[in-house]
Amino acid sequence: MSKRKNMTGISIGSSSVLVIFVVLCLTTFATLSLVSARADYKLTQRTAQATAEYYAADTKAEETFQKLSRALGSAGSWQEQIALMDAAITYEVIGGKILLFFQIPINDQKRLYVELAAELGTDGNPIGSLQRLCWQTQLLEGWEDDGQMNLAKMSNLPTF
Repeated sequence: MSKRKNMTGISIGSSSVLVIFVVLCLTTFATLSLVSARADYKLTQRTAQATAEYYAADTKAEETFQKLSRALGSAGSWQEQIALMDAAITYEVIGGKILLFFQIPINDQKRLYVELAAELGTDGNPIGSLQRLCWQTQLLEGWEDDGQMNLAKMSNLPTF
């Protein structure tokens, strides 16, 4: 009688290797998901903070706009009314118009720049309503993006 073993099916060792491989894959994917979720959370926090800062500055600019509208529409010298306001407002009279400028800081890197205009009458007093010429976010001078890389100077990149 010959002793032969039937070698059919998967052996115990190969199923263990398969289970270990699956566990490693699931662990890797779980780690990648956690890292991605953390990055998304941090980005969301920064976006929410930037949005809140912008709208706080926008609200302050709208309040200044309303104060200017009331000051230019009131009786008396509009120059004195602007000088009494708490905001740093500069103005120029050019070609029958008064141009008003002011800036509201948003954060350390940005500011909200506002430029307004009103028509001047023959008596030198503003007529009509205040118009918005410019209402935009500007980067402050001296700010640089530290995240930039000059890829052209890297020696291990292929050239085409």
